[in-house]
Amino acid sequence: MFGTQPATTTAGATLPVLTVLVEDKTGHVVTSDGSLVSLKLAGTAGGVLKGTAAVQAANGVATFSGLSLTKAGTYTLAATDGALRPAKSRSFKIEPDSSTAHFSLSQFLPSTISATKPLPPIIATLEDQFGNIIKNNKTAVTLAIVSGPAGGALKGKLSTPFINGVATFRNIHLAPAGAYTIKLSDTALPGNGSLPSILNITLT
Repeated sequence: MFGTQPATTTAGATLPVLTVLVEDKTGHVVTSDGSLVSLKLAGTAGGVLKGTAAVQAANGVATFSGLSLTKAGTYTLAATDGALRPAKSRSFKIEPDSSTAHFSLSQFLPSTISATKPLPPIIATLEDQFGNIIKNNKTAVTLAIVSGPAGGALKGKLSTPFINGVATFRNIHLAPAGAYTIKLSDTALPGNGSLPSILNITLT
């Protein structure tokens, strides 16, 4: 059985030290046991348990340290030891690493766009360094011009909140014709998230 259970942890961070007890049929730890105990991960697709997942028991206790996962989701661990009945852990979660939040543009605009029409939708996803979508952030993303022709202006709803990790700008108009650099930014985000995401657009 698991002596110390896995707990909710941030993606990329080290899980708390886990212990697995080798017990006899009466539930007592077999202190003379030094067999090999292995861990197997189950849960969210794509999750990979990193670190040493097989260790020798000492006095009937197998101790696992330095384990981590980078894929956010819900998991369980199964401990196996030869012919012994496997032990299953309680479920635990891996949360996105919000300290490394940054924008990922999930829909790229064409480099040349007609000035007579609104811009195609601009869709930004908030992700951590491992590509996990950060869904619990509701701060607002702002769209602004960095450079462009004199008198250039954006019109429409230029600030929008993240909804389940996605911010979408629709029906945005940009004029007059010319070459523009526009940015998406959210200064409420920590670390790299406060840096703008740049788009280069030419209106014809």
